[in-house]
Order: sequence, then structure tokens, then C-alpha cells
Amino acid sequence: MAFAEKNDITALWAENSRIRTVKETESTNNDMRLLADQGLPEGFWLKADTQTKGRGRQGRQWQLPEGNLAISTLVRLKKTDSNLSGLAFVAALALYQAASLFVKPELLSLKWPNDLMLKGAKCAGILLEGHEDAMIFGFGVNLKQAAKLDRPTAALADFTDKAPEKTAFSEALAASFSDWLDIWRKQGIEIIHDNWLKKAHNIHTPLTIHKENGELVCGYFAGLDSSGALKLRLHTNQICLFHSGDVLLARS
Repeated sequence: MAFAEKNDITALWAENSRIRTVKETESTNNDMRLLADQGLPEGFWLKADTQTKGRGRQGRQWQLPEGNLAISTLVRLKKTDSNLSGLAFVAALALYQAASLFVKPELLSLKWPNDLMLKGAKCAGILLEGHEDAMIFGFGVNLKQAAKLDRPTAALADFTDKAPEKTAFSEALAASFSDWLDIWRKQGIEIIHDNWLKKAHNIHTPLTIHKENGELVCGYFAGLDSSGALKLRLHTNQICLFHSGDVLLARS
């Protein structure tokens, strides 16, 4: 994609619009990182019709079948911003709120830290990447087709008469993200965690944690600690905290 001079970077966006669409790119997150270096302010979004090298958490490839959404934005971190781990939950809440405008909310749930589940299958994911004074957020949403992964997936179109349009979903996501970001900054992390828990899978849901060293840990969801770490109750009744790892909903 083409980039403008630093002092004219927002001219790439249409007047009165904060969402820009490109036909094809390798990664909207990579593009957003370059735009951040050129001084792009907070609140602008970039989406792609085709993404050739999209990725998810832990370096996984993220496919973008036709009709699905790949979109990124950035947050400029302020000196007054604290509890930065809460940004993952801000993004998750924004994604949930946007999706709930297109399917029944009772079909949706959140899985730690920020996957959107639709009837227990993954419908969308978020990749957060820090870059200088910015945090970059990449959203991949199955609007029309369920992307092929190593776990159950679903698309919003599976539960609606018609797949949501990319533009409509993007606008809803941008609006809800702005709202939750404002709540995080003004009211703190506790209200973010409380709202996330209300939209997450139930306490006592059986989970399997894939640790980065390959170890598998099975237990039951026991909530979040004050930092946002996942609390897992083991079969011994011991509570373990996880700050990273791949979480799968397990059969009880």
C-alpha cells in the first residue's frame, strides 16, 4: 500500500471517515505499524479486502476467505494509561458488542483473553502488538465463511439470513472500541474485567491450556485475577494463574 508524508498521513482517509479500505495487503497490522511510524493518530482504522500474510496469536497463520474481515487500528499510549493488560479485554468487549448487533447475543461468548466464540466455535480473534508508543490491534472476523483452523470455527453468516457487510461491521466495531477504550481510561480496569466476565464462558467451564513449552494443563475456569490473568482450578482444587498460553474449551 502507498503511504503519505508524515504531516499528511490522515489524508489517506476519505473526508469524514476514519476507516480506510485497501484491496490487498500482506498484513493490516504490519501496515498499521508503518503508519504509526509516520505519525498516524489514534482512532483511524485500516481494513483489507484481501490479506495474504495475516497472522494470529503465537505466530499462527490467519486465513481470510472471501467476505471475511481483516481490520486494524492503533491506540497511542498516554502517560496516564495504566493496567495495559486491560487493552486485550477492551478489544474483546468491543468485538462482542459489534457482533451482538448482527446475531443474538446469547449465541456469543468470550474466551480468554480475546477470542469471540459463536455457539462454542471460534468466530473471531484479535492480535495485539506493541510498537513504540502505540498498541496495534488486528481483528480477524468470520463474517461470511468459517476459516479453517485446528479447532471448531463458525461464521456470523451461519446464524443470520445474510452475512454482515464489512463496512457495517467495521463501523460498529470502531464505535464500540472507542466507547470501551474511553471506559477503560476513565473508570479503570475493574469495570472492564467485570463486563468481560459477564460475556465470557461460565465459571467452572472445563479448559485445556496449551503452554508455550508444549505442556497441557487441564482444569476449570475460575475467573480472572486483578491483572487479567486466567485463573484455572486444577483437579486437585489448586488455583493456577496463566498470563499466556493457548486456551481451548474442553469437553467435560
